[in-house]
Amino acid sequence: MSQKPQNRVSETSNSTSRKARLEMLKQEAFMLRTQIDFSSSDPTTMMINSDIYRLQDQSDTFSRKIITEKKIIEELRQQHEALTSEIDSKRKQSVEIAAKNKSNSDSFNRKVKSIENKIDKGLQKLNGILAINKGLIEKINKIRKERMIYSNMCKQLESELAKKQEEMKLIVEASNQAIKEREETKKKLGELKQEAEKENEEFESEWRTLEKHIIRDTTSKDFLKEPIQAFEEEEKVNIIECEVEVRATQGKVLIDEQNEKLKQYEEELKMLTEKTNLKSLDEIVKVYLDSEMQNFSLFNHVNELSGEMEQLDLQIAEIRDKIDKHKVPDTENDIERKNMIKEYQLKLEKLALKDEEFSKASERVKKTLNSLVDGVRVLCDRLNIEFEEIDEKNLINLFAEVEKKLDERINDKKLKNIKANTENIKKIDIDTPMIMDRDDEEDVGFEMTTDEIRYKSLRKLNEENEKRFRRK
Repeated sequence: MSQKPQNRVSETSNSTSRKARLEMLKQEAFMLRTQIDFSSSDPTTMMINSDIYRLQDQSDTFSRKIITEKKIIEELRQQHEALTSEIDSKRKQSVEIAAKNKSNSDSFNRKVKSIENKIDKGLQKLNGILAINKGLIEKINKIRKERMIYSNMCKQLESELAKKQEEMKLIVEASNQAIKEREETKKKLGELKQEAEKENEEFESEWRTLEKHIIRDTTSKDFLKEPIQAFEEEEKVNIIECEVEVRATQGKVLIDEQNEKLKQYEEELKMLTEKTNLKSLDEIVKVYLDSEMQNFSLFNHVNELSGEMEQLDLQIAEIRDKIDKHKVPDTENDIERKNMIKEYQLKLEKLALKDEEFSKASERVKKTLNSLVDGVRVLCDRLNIEFEEIDEKNLINLFAEVEKKLDERINDKKLKNIKANTENIKKIDIDTPMIMDRDDEEDVGFEMTTDEIRYKSLRKLNEENEKRFRRK
């Protein structure tokens, strides 16, 4: 590519120098013709014959130079043909390289598809294993939840049982105390009744004796005779009356105390009857005894439950010991399976990394394709190519149509230049070489290859993208 523009620059410089020479020759020929016309009309033509011969010699030399220039032009044409043949061969090579690239891309795509299929199979196996693991994890979680629920229930029952045991203890203690107090009060009441009865009996007996003595004293005739004995008996009676009064006062105090206790007990009984809606003390005692029996039965039931809990704990411990005994260590198959799972996981990680790399590369390729699509649209608009849709699939066809359009335009320009040159040659009598103007060379140029067209289109697209980014 670097040699082609150098050859073109040298050819353009040679063509400019040749144009200048031809113009000089044309001017000299025109001057010679004018001089010949003047010599034919002038009578002194003999004087100028020598100059004519000299000019003819010069015209011969210039004609020889023209011949040499024609040879040079033919050589340049041959070089042009050789260059065109080289361009055609390079185009064929580029087509072959594109076909090879297509084959390589097809093989690469096949490899990628095979790898993707392997990845899909591996992912399917992994998904199956993960599904099994999820099911096992769910079962384990359910069992753990059930175990937690049962453990919480056991703890709640144990706490309730402990509370009930404490309540039972308090109730038993209170009942025992109440029974003891009741028995003590009964004993005290019995003792007081016995003491009161004894005192009454003694009082009655003493009173009877006194009455007897009084009757005897009244009835006795010897009352006057024996004043001393009567006085003694009166003293005895007074002593006995004082003792009776003392004992009576003591009995009254005891009776009052017992009456107060009885009033308290009666008030407590009233409170119990109001609270329990019971009428008599016998009913209260029956209810109390029934509640004691119920508490005793509940206490026995709690003891039975605690015994069952202990038995269940022992059974659980035995079952765990059996499970530990019957546990089998990991076999070679299990170890191989674990190693295979680890290898698959590493492969999946590597494949994920490769997938990320391929995704990034595909994004880059998509960006370049989008830029190419934009450039192709611009070219189609400039070349007036009508196409329904411009996609990645249609790029090759669009490139072919663009090449056809460019070839048609280049051929049209060549034909126009050839016609213009032939017309110029017909007007001029001297056989001058066909040399194109600089503007025509710049417009026509050489035939461009597909690589050159792509290079120019990509360069334009890059320039447009840079302008867009600068505007943004």
